[in-house]
Parts: sequence; structure tokens; C-alpha cells
Amino acid sequence: MKSALIIIACLLTLPSLVLAQSDTDALYAKIVEATDRRDGANFIFQRALSSNNTELQKAALLGLGRIGASESVNQIGTYLYSPQPDIRKTAAFAMAITMNPNAYDWLVKRLSSEANNEVLAELVAGIGISPKHEKDIDRVTLLLPYLDHKSISVRTATCDGLNYAWSMYRDSISLPNSTQVFKLMDMAQTDPELANHCLYSLTRLRTETALFEEQQLLKTIASATTAYHHKLLLLIVGQQQNTRYLPYITAQLNASDKGVVAEAATALGKLPFAQANSLSYQALVKHPESQVKIGFIQGLASQPPTEQSLALLQQLSADDSKWVKYRALTLLFQAQPENYLKQWLAVFDDTSDRQATWELMVLEIAGQMDNEQGKAIIARALKSNQSVIRELAERVSSEEPPSTEATPNSSTAPYAAVKGIFAQRLVIKTNRGDVTIQLLPAAPYSSFNFYQLATKGYYDGTIFHRVIPNFVAQGGDGHGTGTGDPGYQIREELSLSSQLRGTLGIATSGKDTGGSQFYFNLKDNWHLDRRYTVFARVTKGLEVIDKLERGDYVITVAPEK
Repeated sequence: MKSALIIIACLLTLPSLVLAQSDTDALYAKIVEATDRRDGANFIFQRALSSNNTELQKAALLGLGRIGASESVNQIGTYLYSPQPDIRKTAAFAMAITMNPNAYDWLVKRLSSEANNEVLAELVAGIGISPKHEKDIDRVTLLLPYLDHKSISVRTATCDGLNYAWSMYRDSISLPNSTQVFKLMDMAQTDPELANHCLYSLTRLRTETALFEEQQLLKTIASATTAYHHKLLLLIVGQQQNTRYLPYITAQLNASDKGVVAEAATALGKLPFAQANSLSYQALVKHPESQVKIGFIQGLASQPPTEQSLALLQQLSADDSKWVKYRALTLLFQAQPENYLKQWLAVFDDTSDRQATWELMVLEIAGQMDNEQGKAIIARALKSNQSVIRELAERVSSEEPPSTEATPNSSTAPYAAVKGIFAQRLVIKTNRGDVTIQLLPAAPYSSFNFYQLATKGYYDGTIFHRVIPNFVAQGGDGHGTGTGDPGYQIREELSLSSQLRGTLGIATSGKDTGGSQFYFNLKDNWHLDRRYTVFARVTKGLEVIDKLERGDYVITVAPEK
């Protein structure tokens, strides 16, 4: 280790390259282009790193992190020891997003000697998300002491690091004990912003119900001051399935925030049926917002069907919203397949536009059922007039695993052409209303790809095939099933931009597998940070994205006039 530090010191004291502004701009463009090509061996990165320009150094480190090649890890690691805190912070972020097993070791070694709180916060969060190394010290044990750090930014980042660890590496790390969960709930009562991150990390543990002490959870509920706090607490409380929390749940059914009501509806649906709650059940069945009814259905789905829950689902299956109707029918079909086969088969006879998403819903359920009714649906799907449904039915009925061969990546456009669209705002016109978005320079090629597809009319008529209340509304697939792409893939552009409510991200199924599919964040989704590209943000129309349902559609996407 001593010899490695000597080498690092030598590298960091090499003479700096002084550049004119025109040279700086040209070099920056080449860095961005080389990053998109995944050309980590390009000398342009070392040239930028040896310059005296902080922004170029940060761009080069971020580019190497996005590329994620093994050789990039050692290059980035050198700059964890830079004398400049800004450079060390970028290097810590870049190291984490390489998702290389050696990254964890670099971050852990730097952790104990880092004095700057902002850099320390990035190291802590990075340790939470980095892949497991064969010599991995248990990351939870390593992170927990930083909950006592004097800096609130470090304590917040520790919650984020635990959030990543408990989300991504649950099977290979230790779970906290009830005392440590108690501590996180206690911290949530001290500061509203810190509470957001503490409670968010605790939602990752909500299935470990024994870790949550009842009186402390009630005390944390009493300290909640925002709708976001209540959304997170209801996620935890709902999993407890404890009637002691019923007064809190029923009170939140009357909240002014629709998202809170949807989470309360889910929590109520998870509780054992009680005649005393009949008025609340009926109010949810008749609620004007589909998202709330979907939340209630999700709650009912968590329990074995009963006579009472099936009666509620039957009422919901007559709803005007196809989203609500088909989701209720899904549970009814699973519980009583012989009674609902005819209604499910009728889905394939509906010739209305954008029907593929509902045919897919039926097919997904049929594929999980080893009975005559499931086989009958697959047989009907094989005759669908939608080619994508026929292909999916063939996949479901086949014992062969689906092909994982990637489509070719798109070519890299000159950065000069790409940066011209950054000042541009686009209007996404949907059947629920208009949403105006601003494209972000932090994800240049993702923004450019979206702009190009939009102005060619690619998104016109595409549906939102995946909508989860209080999480995301996802669309952009020409098939309407979540399986489509534009015929090529684009590279990830992970950045320090966070997945906050109203931002747009690129949907992927692995590194560099993006294409046309995107999603709106319906709330702050911090567990998606450092994992998915943020390429735009809503500037007008947040209330519209809150109304989106599965099956809603884009009419046009065009530049703002």
C-alpha cells in the first residue's frame, strides 16, 4: 500500500497542462464523445486529467466511471487522493458507478483518512452501492457508525448507502438489529430532510417486521411533518399488518395528498377484513382517483382471498378505468379461474387501440398458472392479431430461455450537434394533459436521443405500459408491452443528478441497454440514483403525471413554441 501511495503522489504532482478556452471546449467535446463510444483507452482522458482545468478533470473522471472498464478503476482511484475536494468527490462517485468489484476496495481504503465531509458523504454512499468484493467487509457493519457523524450530509449519505445495500445486496449482507432500526427512527424525528432519507432506507427493511418496535414507530408517526414522510411510513406500517396502526391508516385516507391516500389504501387492504371498516372499503371502491383504487387492490392482493375481499374485487372489476378493472380481474381470475376465463379471453377480442398492454397483463398471469385455464389463455394469445403478443405467448409456452443478445449500439453523433438541443424544452401531450420538460446537459446523448425520437414522431401514440402509484409512470415502447426498443441501444449517462419527483429517467434492463423507454419519477426515488440515467425534468404539468394510468398514451411530443 505504501508503494501505491508513492505512485499516486507522483501522478498527482505531474506538471499541469494549461489550455486556452477554445482548446478546453474542444477537449471537453472529445471526452463526451469518447465516453459515449466507451473508448476508455483514448488518450483524451489522460490529457484532461493532466490539465489544470478542474471541470475537464471532473468530466474525464465521470467519463471513465461511466465506461466502467477494469483499467478505468485504477485511473479513477488515483484521484481519490487529489488535493482538491471537488476532484475527490467526483472520483468517489465515478468509482462507485463503475460497478467494478475492485471499486469497493478503493472506496473503503480511502474512507478512514478522508477529512472533507462532502467527499466522505460520497464515499459512504458509494460503498453502499458498489458490487461485493471477494474480500468484502460487511458493508452494513462498516456504514452504521457513520450514522453518528457530526455532519448531517454524512448521516444522510449513510442512510442512502444503507438503502442501496439493503436494496441490492440483501442476500449477502447482515441485517441490522432492532436497536439500530430504533436509532434510524429516532434520527427521523430530529430533522425533516434527514427524516426523508432515514425513513426511505427503512422502507427497504419493511418486510422484516420484527425489527420495528411498535411504540417507537408510533412516536415516529407522530413526528411526521410532510406528505412524503407519511408515504414512507405507510409503506412500513402496511407491512406490519397490525390493527394497532388502524387509526393512523384511516386518518391518512382523508389526506389532501392523493399519493398518501393511495398508500393508506394499500395499508388498509393488507389488514384482516373487519366489518367496522366497511365504510372505508366502500369509499375506496368508489374513490374518484384510479391510483387510490389500484393501491387498495395491491393491498388486497397481499392476502389470501376471502369472501369479503372477492366481493370488493368484483365491484372494482366493473370500474370505468381499464387499469382498475383488469387489475381486479387479475386477482379474481387467480382465485377462481373457472369463473373468470370467459372475461379474460374476451380481452383478446377487443380491437380497440392500445390493447396490447391488457393482453400482456392477461398473459403474464396465465404464464404463472399450471392449469387448463392458463393454457387456454396462452393458446388464445398465440392467435392474437398483435405480433408482439404472439411472440410473448410463444416465449411463455416454450421451455427455452429468451434470447439475451443485445441489439447494436447507436453511433456517436458529434457533440457539437448534441449540445444544440440543451436549451430546448419539449411538450409531451398526453390524453391526461400537457407536460413540459427541460432536457439536461448532464446526460447529453440520452437527451439527444429522446429529442431525435420525439421530433421524428416515434412517441406519438405510445402508451404508458407500467404505472405504479407513488413510484413511476413508464412509457416510450412502441409495442406497449415493455419489450420494445427503437432498433438500437444507447449508453448510460449516470450523473450526480438525483431521481427526484418530476425528473425523467431512461428505463434499462442492464448496463447500456437503454433505447426509447423512459419514466417519470412520481416521488423522490433515491434507490434509483447511481443506477439509472436522469435526462430531463418536468417544468410544467406535475399534476398531469400524477394522473397517469396504465394504458394512457402520448399524443405528440414536440418542441415548445
